[in-house]
Amino acid sequence: PPVFYQRHNYSLLVLPENCDLLEIFDFVQSVFDDLLDWSSRLAYALNQDLPLENILRIGYEQFKNPLFVHDIDFNILACPYRAEGMTVWERDSYTGKDMLPIAVINDFKIDPEYISTLSTHEASMFSEQQRGYRILYVNIWNEYSQYEGRLCIDELEAAIMPSHFLLAEYLAEVIRTWLARRNVFKQEGGNTFGEFLVSVLEGQETDPVRIETALQRREWGAEHEYVCIRLGVQNRDKSVRSMSGTCNFLRAQLSGSYAMPYKEEILVVVNLAFNGGKLSNIIPHLSAIVREGLFICGVSNSFRPFTDLIYYYEQAGIALRYGRGSGQMFWTYFYDDCALQYLLHEASRILPARHLCSHKLLEIREYDEQNHTELYETLRVYLYHHQNAVRTARELYIHRSTLFYRLDRLKNLMNVNLDNARERLYLEISYLLLDGEIRAQEHTAEEKK
Repeated sequence: PPVFYQRHNYSLLVLPENCDLLEIFDFVQSVFDDLLDWSSRLAYALNQDLPLENILRIGYEQFKNPLFVHDIDFNILACPYRAEGMTVWERDSYTGKDMLPIAVINDFKIDPEYISTLSTHEASMFSEQQRGYRILYVNIWNEYSQYEGRLCIDELEAAIMPSHFLLAEYLAEVIRTWLARRNVFKQEGGNTFGEFLVSVLEGQETDPVRIETALQRREWGAEHEYVCIRLGVQNRDKSVRSMSGTCNFLRAQLSGSYAMPYKEEILVVVNLAFNGGKLSNIIPHLSAIVREGLFICGVSNSFRPFTDLIYYYEQAGIALRYGRGSGQMFWTYFYDDCALQYLLHEASRILPARHLCSHKLLEIREYDEQNHTELYETLRVYLYHHQNAVRTARELYIHRSTLFYRLDRLKNLMNVNLDNARERLYLEISYLLLDGEIRAQEHTAEEKK
């Protein structure tokens, strides 16, 4: 057949010479009559504002396969008929809706074929490689050309024919009109508590009474203990549009939590009053979600009152940033674990480390270089072991008398007073600053290679 026909899913009929043309015309007319009746009943269901389930039941008559519609958050809007082998929905305990399982959503994130389907505007076929059967799908776009969901037809009970592509597009347009009339997408996007959180984070809402009222609607209290979590979202998560679906799953799995997309991340606020008052009680659930979703997250310290949310949001962001830059293979990072590194980094943004640290330590390092001694490392280890001579000598593989000799030289040559707690602390911080400077120089040199 000509390429034009193939491209547009048309059929080219080659008839034998002795066929009855009237019989063929009658057959073709019956096909048109059937489709006219089908479209008329769809129009009736649409104009009578019947449930979406009814529209899909009418749609089923043409495809003889189970079909369903999901929104951008992977919530199932309608699925009138199920067949053996179909994906089993999960019930979102937070919204009470059926949705695609989070495991399926996570699979979509790393599936190039699925990611490519998100830009199509015509009926297309999704291969059987992931689900074990083919799926005829049509993306649903709103009036602003924004992706809002999808009509899916699972090829489980009958073969999908070329003519089904055009029929699926027609049905998808009916569904889009039904959803627009019902304003479903806007209702799904309406998020009073989420807007409240944004207003607190952006400093627009500071009134304690209004904050307390908003929290009470969720049976939360301003004096409850909370924790703030920020999940870093990769480009693949944004392209799959799975952020909202992940938020629904997080809310369902973490008691007393609220999750929402915010500034290209996922923000989670957890009320620890619903978790025995302990952050440790939510970590196993959080770690599993983060690991399976290939996320990385930063976790703040627990806090109260709720009006301090903005500061602990920053804590979670600091943990997330330092976790990303650490080069470690962990999924979850805590503010407590990186707070000191953050303080050192912030201090050295204005002055280089060598201008922040103790001049005595610089003099010790210079003395070692000139005299081939090891006073710098000796002092480091001695401070690390809290001035325990036995442990220090053991780690340095020297006799205690040698250690005491070196300590005396430090005291006499550099006027180091280890009996002064503030000086000890300053020296320890100075070591961290100088170590960080050396690592930064090594990293720069490695990048130049």
